[in-house]
Amino acid sequence: MAKKRLNKKVAIMGSTILVVFLLGVVVIILRFSKDPSKFLSDAQVALAQYDYGGAERNYRQAYGSTRDDDLKIEILFKMARLHLIDDKVHEHEPDWIKALSCWNTVINIDPKNIEAQMAMLKYFYESGDSGNTGAWQMVESTASELAQIIDEKRLDPDPYVLLAKARAKLEIADSGQTSEREKVLVEAMAELEQLKELTPDNIDVYKYLARAEKIKGEIDSSKGILGATQKAADKAEEILKRAVDIAPDNVEAYINLLDMRFGSVREEVGSDWRSNEKVQALEGDFKAMVEQFGSDARAYRALARFYQLDIRDIDKAVEAIEKAVELDRQDISNTMAMAELYYRKGSIYENEDFLTKAIKTVENALNLPGARDMQGPRQFQHRQNKYMLYRLLAGWCIEQAFEAGRAQDEEQKAKWTAKAEQAVHEIEQIIGTGDNVHVVMWRGMLALVKGDKITAIRQMFNAYEQLKAANQRDQMLSYMLARVFEDEPEIGARKEFLESALLKRPSIALRKPGVMLDYAEVLLKLFSPVQAISLVDTYEKVMQPNDRSRRLRVLGYISSGQFDEAEALLNQMDAEAVDTIEMKLSLLTRRIVRIRSARKEQGSGLLDEQQDNTAALYDEVEIETYQNRMKQLREQLVEKEPGRWNVVYALCQDYVANGQVNRAKGLIDEFLAHEARNIRAQIYKRRLYEPDPEAVSKERLNQITEEVVAGIGDEKNGLIKLVQYYRTNDMVEEAMAACKKAHEVEPGDKLITATLFEMALKAEDMALAEQLVQDARSGNIDDCDGNLFM
Repeated sequence: MAKKRLNKKVAIMGSTILVVFLLGVVVIILRFSKDPSKFLSDAQVALAQYDYGGAERNYRQAYGSTRDDDLKIEILFKMARLHLIDDKVHEHEPDWIKALSCWNTVINIDPKNIEAQMAMLKYFYESGDSGNTGAWQMVESTASELAQIIDEKRLDPDPYVLLAKARAKLEIADSGQTSEREKVLVEAMAELEQLKELTPDNIDVYKYLARAEKIKGEIDSSKGILGATQKAADKAEEILKRAVDIAPDNVEAYINLLDMRFGSVREEVGSDWRSNEKVQALEGDFKAMVEQFGSDARAYRALARFYQLDIRDIDKAVEAIEKAVELDRQDISNTMAMAELYYRKGSIYENEDFLTKAIKTVENALNLPGARDMQGPRQFQHRQNKYMLYRLLAGWCIEQAFEAGRAQDEEQKAKWTAKAEQAVHEIEQIIGTGDNVHVVMWRGMLALVKGDKITAIRQMFNAYEQLKAANQRDQMLSYMLARVFEDEPEIGARKEFLESALLKRPSIALRKPGVMLDYAEVLLKLFSPVQAISLVDTYEKVMQPNDRSRRLRVLGYISSGQFDEAEALLNQMDAEAVDTIEMKLSLLTRRIVRIRSARKEQGSGLLDEQQDNTAALYDEVEIETYQNRMKQLREQLVEKEPGRWNVVYALCQDYVANGQVNRAKGLIDEFLAHEARNIRAQIYKRRLYEPDPEAVSKERLNQITEEVVAGIGDEKNGLIKLVQYYRTNDMVEEAMAACKKAHEVEPGDKLITATLFEMALKAEDMALAEQLVQDARSGNIDDCDGNLFM
């Protein structure tokens, strides 16, 4: 019985399999018995009626109804053309993925199909040309395969294929996508030379060959070959000159040559741009090109690039780029350049009208075809354009929000912050990953203007470090970090951020020349007056001298010992201005120091006793004259700003030295009436009531200080005041002890930790300094995981 049941089951299963097989055969027979010509005809009808979905269905049915490979290939090409139709009226956009699939299927059927291979090559070439560097490997392999197919079929060489192959090798070598960079570059150069013989009027060949020569020069220079870079540059220029001779009516030939010369002159000239004869000659060449090709937007764009490298030529740059946009309103790169130049002009002239024009231009550019995020070989470029536009918008809005916050204009701050937030959101959508360094950077800057300074500094600094490790930098990020640290004690960090924004190309000085003065201020604080003066010189070459630049120049002169130059400039400044009075005091102080230092350095045997006494008398008369003048200036300054303790203190010292103690007491009382909590004034007042204010012992002074500090009540603030007092009076050991105690009371205080760290370095107490670094890291005291203490 069991055996019968088993046989029955086997019979049923076999019958089922047979039925399924027969049904499959029937389906196949029915499928291939259909006439593909009917489906092809129906597809044409659907296309004529703009029924793209119906056309695609019919093409698919036609494809499935034939076993003829030639017909299949014909249908696949028709389908590819269908997928690339751009018809917004009838809601059909190009679908490059499907088109690529059709061409790839053709190649699977016929690997040597030239039309399909060429279509794939053009797609990848255009993708690489739009900035997608990863596409060049595909270009090289596809072009090489296609060139071989053409050769096997004994057809004439195709210039497009040969150019694609040579350029792909050039790009691969230039971007370092190969371990045999020089070998690949030499192959590219050889192929370009062959192509030049085949198509002598192809301007692109000359452009790529000149570029290859320059890259070869860089490689040779890195191997220690002297003069290789200059020799390569000269050879590249000769190649581009030949292109102009061959195609005198081609604007691209002229642009390639002038851009090459432009780069060489830029490297050679540096900052002294306008007065250089080569620059002036080059300007004439650019103008001549514009005259010859006055109806071509590309000529005006090249002229704008030339002018935008000098702040003084910003008006000319804007005029040229406006003309370029007028001639070609669909070119998004020109529109972006115009927006940037508008913003730069507004920033240089401090004119908000140009900021408004810049933002409006960006908003208009976002609607251009070049900013549409759509499929295709130019998708990378379009997405990059969109990113760059929102990047411009985000940066400008963040900058405006930051300045509004500094000015305590909450309404404007809220307005610009909202705009910045929207732009940053768009950037996040484009990049698509939250841990991307650029996303982190923008989130940090947005957090800054939203008031979350701790998060902002951490995110911005982490992004800065990541970019730095990759040998990259972001000008906007560096500048904003420098702004954040304006009021912080980490002057070394601010110096680094300013250098990153200012000294690397493109320099932020082109749109914010005032940053040169920011950096000069930092250099003066770091005792580098000569460098500071040089920066002021550079600033005043491109901008009109102003109160700030003159002030920094005077301070630089004083710090570097150029006293006569400082005095001459001070005499041209407003004598009633507080800054002028302060600088005059500084100059007189330094003059006195110089006289006394010179007296100490003179050997006793250089002059006889009478000459020595006479010289000393003259010196003392000169010093007394300076001191009297300083007293007058301090009195003048106290009238203008009675709350300036350092001035009040110095004037009191003058009074005490002249026996006018009561006058000093009166001045201190007036000061404390406005600044009752000033600990140094309180200590000094107690000192004035000692029997001899000029002869108070160190022990008694310490006792007075401790009594005054004890009266503060707040131990932390009292200790901070004590540290400040001791440091002001060069009482290093006492300051260190007080600062250590303050650190024990408040170990997480950033200012106390930074002060103790600085003092430990000066005292060469590396054990203490290292411990403070560890504390800063573990407690994130500096909001940057201790990195600012490194």
